[in-house]
Amino acid sequence: LAIDGRNTTSSTTIGNQIYLNSSSSLVNRTIHTIRSEIPFGVYYVDNCPRHTKKITLTCLDGMAKFDTVYSSSGLFTSANVATHLSQLCSKILGSEKLYPTSGFVNYLTSIFPNVATLNVTLPPPDGKITHRDVLIYLLQLLGGYAFMDWNGQLRIVKFNSDVDSTNSNYNKVSTSDRYSSDIDENSVSVTGVSVFYKTTENDSDVERNVLVGTSGYVIEIVGNPLITEANASTVANAIYNNVFGSSFTMIPFSISTKPYPNLYPLDRILIYTNNDYLHTAKYSYISNVNFKLNGAMSLSGKAETTTDKGYASINAFTA
Repeated sequence: LAIDGRNTTSSTTIGNQIYLNSSSSLVNRTIHTIRSEIPFGVYYVDNCPRHTKKITLTCLDGMAKFDTVYSSSGLFTSANVATHLSQLCSKILGSEKLYPTSGFVNYLTSIFPNVATLNVTLPPPDGKITHRDVLIYLLQLLGGYAFMDWNGQLRIVKFNSDVDSTNSNYNKVSTSDRYSSDIDENSVSVTGVSVFYKTTENDSDVERNVLVGTSGYVIEIVGNPLITEANASTVANAIYNNVFGSSFTMIPFSISTKPYPNLYPLDRILIYTNNDYLHTAKYSYISNVNFKLNGAMSLSGKAETTTDKGYASINAFTA
């Protein structure tokens, strides 16, 4: 973010908050100018080298606060996943930065049926793992994804494979709005979820896995210390049935388009092709968003094709 260095404010101090939004004005001959603002989130100044005419700010959103060495202070050692998430996120961000600010646990329960019944023990602090690592471990148990939204609040969501026959729950991108696009010919369909855990057999440490679904294009969760032999089957079943199910399909894509400030990761997208005929449109999910003011916006749904890789891994479900 570059701002006029001749009009410096306290917002250019490292650690201060930046409230970023885009605005437009509509002038009507019979009424006053109508100004519309679209929020882009709350950011914290990380670096601000000063020059005579311009100050270039490097800003990070609230997820950066999780990149601190993990401490168990203020957290239950053993509890259900909903309680762990509520305590961890409130500790790092403050309860006012969670969505929703009231009823956060109930909100999680409405999305992830097992969040209040799956009990796990958090790993002991070792000076190496971070609060983000622990957040990822917890989200992996659910197949969840966390990001800071347009209001600067933490949202935890999931892929939703329910298809609306009216297409009303898809964000539509027409051919006329795109500058360029690369859309795969073949879709990717998740066939199963495989959860790995460590155990001891004959006095030796070994790694085993539980597969729910069928082999083929399998979502693979590896290296999560919260997954044990006792809960591996529960975790795999919950993720497969609640998040992916038997019908999750997406088209890998990468497009450059006019700005769509309303789009965020995991949003559904309907990419029109061939003169915007609905029957040839491609359905997918957004994994990466790069918004540029007064420039082209980059959207992509990243997934390795079945030919390239028979197994997909869930690593960092945070943004």
